[in-house]
Amino acid sequence: MQTIELQSVFDVSYGNKFDLNKMSRLPGGVNFVGRSSQNLGVSATVAEVSAVPPFEAGMITVALGGTKLLSAFVQPAPFYTAQNVAVLKPKVAMSFEQKIYVCLAIRHNRFRYSAFGREANRTIKVLRVPSISSAPAWLREALTSAHKDFEGRLSPLIEHIPAPYAAQPQIGESRVMVSDLFDVIYGSNLELNKLQQDPNGINFVSRTSKNNGVSAKVKEVPHIKPIDGGVLTVAGGGSVLETFLQTERFYSGRDLYYLKPREKFCIDELLFYCACIRANMFRYSYGRQANRTLKSLLVPAPEAIPAWVYGGCATTVEQIEAAINAAEHTPS
Repeated sequence: MQTIELQSVFDVSYGNKFDLNKMSRLPGGVNFVGRSSQNLGVSATVAEVSAVPPFEAGMITVALGGTKLLSAFVQPAPFYTAQNVAVLKPKVAMSFEQKIYVCLAIRHNRFRYSAFGREANRTIKVLRVPSISSAPAWLREALTSAHKDFEGRLSPLIEHIPAPYAAQPQIGESRVMVSDLFDVIYGSNLELNKLQQDPNGINFVSRTSKNNGVSAKVKEVPHIKPIDGGVLTVAGGGSVLETFLQTERFYSGRDLYYLKPREKFCIDELLFYCACIRANMFRYSYGRQANRTLKSLLVPAPEAIPAWVYGGCATTVEQIEAAINAAEHTPS
């Protein structure tokens, strides 16, 4: 397969090199792209800086350092960048699908580098990727389909939004404490090494950030009832504030809380609150954990949930519990 240097098809620059902690955060402002591998690299929205126009939408950003080095994304809106983020501006017209193809090719060079060791600042321009013309036909068709699906997910499904949310304030206009919406309960506090693992058993949720928090499946413990699904689990320590929606029964390890909704929420809303709680991670570390302050964290009130949260899911916690109960009573 023919390969080319990035600089032969892109103008490669090194971004704005802004520091987020020196920017003015503004909901609905200009996207701020850092070295994150999540959310298209966007870590915040900020007020526009006078005399510094944002980069145009449609360019590609590449993380040159950090733990997810070479994370590459097509930016859907104007943006600023943090330090160690390259910006690729196509020299020729490219479709969205072709840009995604380049992003994938860039990421596949990650093995050549290491975080805080050999980073990509000096070599990004000469990084070799397959030529655009060499992209297989089936890949283009797959990316076209993915693009349409992506656009569909971005489009708010107004017909599925419950009536009370038709006219909504901004997220920041109404905030409540976590304990106003959820009963905050300390979990089972079990130790995995003292449980018997069983591939067909009960989920064991720990403070991990992976696999929805589930680190194993274990046999049911006599006289200890598993926690019902339909709740959020939150790590009070370890990977502090890793938050997940649990749809199945589970046991939990130490420093693990579960949030039981005080009112009916659909899955879209519960996942939204997972994201809101995680957004407070920057306040904590292995030194400062969340055991004492989880209840008082501020999150948007239900009436302030934005319309884009809703993707047509009308499933409630009660429906989750009903499905679980039906499965428990189904003969094997």
